[in-house]
Amino acid sequence: MKKFRELKKNGDGTFGVVIKAEDMQSHDLVAIKKMKQKYHNFEECTNLREVKALMKLQNHPNIVKLKELFLDNDTLCLVFEFVDKSIYQMYIQQKEMGKTIPEDQIKSLIYQVANGLSYMHKHGYFHRDLKPENLLVSNNGVVKVIDLGCAREIRSRPPYTDYIATRWYRAPEILLKQANYNSPVDIFALGCIMAELFLNRPLFQGNSELEQFNKILSTLGTFTQSEWPEGCRLVSQMGLALAQFQPLQLQQLIPNASTEALNLLTQMIRWDPNKRITATQMLTHPFFYNIEKIAPPIIFEEQVKSKDELKFPEMEKKPKSYSQKEEPQNQFKQKQFVQQQPMEDDSNDLDDILDFITTENKPLPSKQSTQSSKSLEYGEYVPSIPQNRQPRNLQSSQLQEQQKKDNSSIYDFSHLQSFKPAKMPNTNSKY
Repeated sequence: MKKFRELKKNGDGTFGVVIKAEDMQSHDLVAIKKMKQKYHNFEECTNLREVKALMKLQNHPNIVKLKELFLDNDTLCLVFEFVDKSIYQMYIQQKEMGKTIPEDQIKSLIYQVANGLSYMHKHGYFHRDLKPENLLVSNNGVVKVIDLGCAREIRSRPPYTDYIATRWYRAPEILLKQANYNSPVDIFALGCIMAELFLNRPLFQGNSELEQFNKILSTLGTFTQSEWPEGCRLVSQMGLALAQFQPLQLQQLIPNASTEALNLLTQMIRWDPNKRITATQMLTHPFFYNIEKIAPPIIFEEQVKSKDELKFPEMEKKPKSYSQKEEPQNQFKQKQFVQQQPMEDDSNDLDDILDFITTENKPLPSKQSTQSSKSLEYGEYVPSIPQNRQPRNLQSSQLQEQQKKDNSSIYDFSHLQSFKPAKMPNTNSKY
């Protein structure tokens, strides 16, 4: 820790303590997460789920950057870029002034989180603990998804922990103890966060798991066998009797939200996880039609090879640091999508992920809801499907390639492979 000067304690969680510190060489502010568990060799550290996820997801502006990690007397320290304010702190400040966050600002925040989730899901991980406290915002408005300690690989085998997500953002399949939940739980959580930003309070605020489920039930309405067959099986398995509720009109619940915002929200908080909109599909939803004028330009700029190094002191002998292999990459601009072949060492992972996409995230029906703000209920936004879509009896490789095209977005970062991004400007803003 001689390289860093500790300034103050910023947080204390189950697995670690977060310290605000200054890099004595560069004078940059950093956030150091000191893990509470003791580690005796560096191999143990690099095999940690959080470290592996952070190493694989380094190259996206909306995912927090791991700058360095080191062992200090058997204490593992993760050094992150420093971002000062969370989305929670942002809307609480507005609430104290009797205001709500403007819709354009909500649009930028939600778009950027969806952008980061799209990259995360396409690269094989889902977060599992999205909440306003885990979404930081820099001084220039860039959102950073943090705390990947609960992240799991999409292809990993269940059962997963059912208590993992913070209760108010917990998807119904987790509340009903489904063992094989997956990336749609992140979408449900993000929908809850989006509604919270409009309301200045949590959408579903239960004091227990049962109350939490009933809060969702009384808002979305009681689901039927045809709407969510797996949900009916889980309810029966738990021996529950569902109260009968009609769905509430979201425009009455959130009157300050636009028609497009409500339409997107209904797709995010659906009962059936297979019917929820995906993060990639979200990026082309009409709610974000003018996002280029609202969101920080840095999230649309061309990705340039970084000269930064992710440092792992005990991996090498002389400059005790480990630098990720840098590969040339295709550039992309707004409204321009360049298809790139995956790096050799990532090809199996991407194939597994594409298999998941084609089976778990089924394409939405081709009809689009055209309801007005006065009649909008639980209709759905459906991204356009190409007319020349090929039949399902394609060869596996062709089907995967077609699925890539169907799920692509002009703002989708998932085609970019592992490389070090250009050094982000110092926002002087908390991990």
